[in-house]
Order: sequence, then C-alpha cells, then structure tokens
Amino acid sequence: MSLTRTLVPDGNYVDRYGFIRPLNDNTSTLNDSSTIRNNAQTSSAQKRKRRENKWVHMLSNWDYFITKNQRKVRDRCRKGIPDSCRAKAWFHVSGAARWRNLNKDLYRVLIERQPDEKWDTLIGRDLHRTLPHHILFADASGPGQEGLAEILRAYSIYNPSIGYCQALAPIAAVILLYMDREEAFWTLVRMCDVYMEDYFTDKMRGIQVDALVFGELIRRFLPKEHVIIKKLSVDPLIFSQNWFFCVYTRTLPWNIVLRIWDIYFFEGKWSLFRIGLVLLKYALFPVCENPKAYDDFTVLNTIQNFDTSSLDEEAFIAKSLEYKITVEDKRRISSACSRKFDKKANERKPAKVSSLVDVQSRRKRTFLTGVHSLLKTKGGNESPSRIWSRQATTGSSGKISGNGGTGGISTPVHSFSAESVGDSAVFSGESSSQPDGSSGGTPRSNGAASANNHGSPTDSIPPVFLSPYAPPRTTSMGNEDCCHQTMQCLPEVEN
Repeated sequence: MSLTRTLVPDGNYVDRYGFIRPLNDNTSTLNDSSTIRNNAQTSSAQKRKRRENKWVHMLSNWDYFITKNQRKVRDRCRKGIPDSCRAKAWFHVSGAARWRNLNKDLYRVLIERQPDEKWDTLIGRDLHRTLPHHILFADASGPGQEGLAEILRAYSIYNPSIGYCQALAPIAAVILLYMDREEAFWTLVRMCDVYMEDYFTDKMRGIQVDALVFGELIRRFLPKEHVIIKKLSVDPLIFSQNWFFCVYTRTLPWNIVLRIWDIYFFEGKWSLFRIGLVLLKYALFPVCENPKAYDDFTVLNTIQNFDTSSLDEEAFIAKSLEYKITVEDKRRISSACSRKFDKKANERKPAKVSSLVDVQSRRKRTFLTGVHSLLKTKGGNESPSRIWSRQATTGSSGKISGNGGTGGISTPVHSFSAESVGDSAVFSGESSSQPDGSSGGTPRSNGAASANNHGSPTDSIPPVFLSPYAPPRTTSMGNEDCCHQTMQCLPEVEN
C-alpha cells in the first residue's frame, strides 16, 4: 500500500494499512507517523528491495530453506517480512500451503454446504464488529465481510467440535487482509489446530496452560512485577487471554502487530510470551516505582489500558528478543504447567460424576423412606438400612420379602425409583431390580452426546474430511519450538 494518505468523502483518511482515521488524528493507534519516520531513517528503497528479493528467492526454494537452513528463515522473520511478500510468506511459514495441497478440493466442498444455524447466526452478529474501522470490512455488503463470513462458516463445518468462537473472527480478518479466501481458510485451520491447540474447546485447556506458562516466565524474567501481581492476587490469565486469543490484534499498534505475526508463524506461542513480558514490563513500570499506591483493580486496569501509541516498532521487537528461552526450558516449563493444570482439574469433581453420586444417594434415601412408611403400616422387624445393604450386596430380586423379617411385606422397588425425586432427566425406567442403580432404568439422552452433532451429513464429503488433520510431524523441534509444516527431522533452533 502507498504511504500517501488517501482522503475519503466523509473527511477521514485511509492510512497505509487500510484503516479509516479522522484527519485530526495525529496519534492514531496504528503509529503511522512513527512507522514512516523509522522507514525513512533505517530503511532505504534499495534496502527494502534487497529484502524483497531475498524473500522471493527463499520462497522459491522453500523446501530447501525450511529443512536445511531454518535459522535463516527465523532471522528473516524476526527482521520483518516485506508487505509484498507477506501473504505468500505467512502461507508457507505457517504450514497452511502443505495442508491445502493435501486437501485441494475440500474448501470448495465446504463452502457449498449449509452451516449449522446456530453458528451461522453467531457469525452474522460478529461480522460488523470485526475490524470495523478498516476499509475492507466497513461495508456490510463488501468483499471483506462476505469473505470473512464464508471462511468462518466453512471452518464451522470443517471442525464441528469447535464450530465458531468470537475470537476466531479477528484472527481470520487479519489473515484475509493479505490472502485470498481459500488460503486464509487454511491458514486459520493451521492456527486453530496447531498454534492455538485446545484454545477454543469447552474447557479451553490450551489458554489456561499457556497462562500458567506465562506466569512462570514472569516469575523468572520479571521478579519485581511477579511480586506485585502475586501480592495482589492478579491471575495472569485475566489480562493475558485477550493478548493470546487475538494475537495482540486488539492491543498493540498495527505495525507492531504485523511484526509479531511474522515471528509467530515461525516460532509459535513462545514469541507471544516474550511480547507479553515486554508489554507487562512497560505497563507496570509506574506500579513498580510506587507499589503502595495501587490495588488489584488499578493494577489490572493499568495493564489492560496501557497506552501503546508511543511504542517504537524496532525497539519493542528487539526488547522481546532479549528474553532467551532454550528449547529444554520450553519443554520443561510446558510439561510442568500441563501437569499442574491437570492436577487441579482432577481435584475438582466433574459435574457428571457428582450428579450420578447425587442420584445414587437420593435413590437410597427414597428407598429407605418408602420402607419406613411400609413398616409403620404393616409392621416388621428388620431395619430399612439393613434391607438396603442386603439388597445392594447380594443383588436380590428387588422385592422386600417377608422372609427377611418385614412382616410379610412384598413390594417392588420401583415404587421408590429415582423418577419420584426429580431425576427423570437421568433415569426413565419404571422398575429396578437393584436399588444400587445397576439396572435402574434406561438412561435418557441429556444432549451431551449430541453436543457436537450439527446435523450435517458427511456422505458427500471426501474421505479426507472425516479425518482432516495432517499426520503428526516427526521433527525434533516440536510444536513449541517451530511451527513449520515439514515432516522431516530438523535441527533445533535456539533463540
């Protein structure tokens, strides 16, 4: 895009990134003037041209560079990808190109299908709220919103276990700024399945584990800031989830956002952690100077509303690269935080288990209450608790027999079923041979089994759609070290 500010009819201008800004906005969040100044000082036209030629050569020989010279790819991503090469570079560095080649006709099939009505409604509500000040998405009938809707609907069919999440829209919109719809779709797939694994599931395990990892990095690299947020009980998850979910698209100036994405597609989530450390250090600088003047609310507000318009692009990125995290540290911290999260999750009783335990307890109480009432009316010598224990251990026929000393009472257990205590959503049987619930009726469907079934038949979908994910990579680097698409064994690249 040209650096010239293009006037628009309503008196605003469109900046170099396509965002609509007021004419009197000299301190826009995009830091446009700072970017132009930096480019004039440090980047001549000849230098930009040389960088473009290097990227063109590298992308033309991609298989060689990504398998034999990863360090060169990493260094060039850190220096920034030229705008003219960004679309193709993101598509290859992320590994989306390989996944598209494995599923060449799948996107066409997906866009011809009708998405689930629930997801379609939610997607429609978020279209006008996604990058509303960008010229590509400003018009409801324009190509931006139409393309975004097509991509999100296709993904909801491709991965029905996630369907749609509000955080997907800004991610897809950023990709769509540089790529066509099919390439943007496969890049979104790659980000959700690899870079943000388990971010958009029901339990959101991925973002919670990453928040624990980020907290550990704060303790290691920012001891003063760690003491403050620890003392005030500020959970890093509260302020970091918006950073990681949207990859800083709603937090930082756009020129810095693009530089972050350039690095992110090669290095993965660890680049986001380093950016978060820099951002947290800048935001909490006044707090560290006078910590007694801040409470938990003001600290959290300071982090979330930190003025980023004056940040310098090159200095900010360079500062983030100063935090050195070795491959071994990444594996150790990730493993420890995963175990910590799983331990906490196991300590909390799952809702389904608790409900079944409650049903069992209520069935027993109802049984004993019914036996008490019968004993009062017809007499008997055996206690109700003993009758329950005997039937639960021996699995008797479900009759309260006179041979047991109950005064000749013979009544079926189904008179005291779980149905009578409000458990009809779990059990629907009218009789039970054992009061311990082993055959206490036919379980009713509570919707859990069909939560991910959106009523879309798969008969017309190619076989790859039933298992769309690429085989696991055998690289020694792992997802936490490099997110390229090759399946060959590769050397580890340190920071």
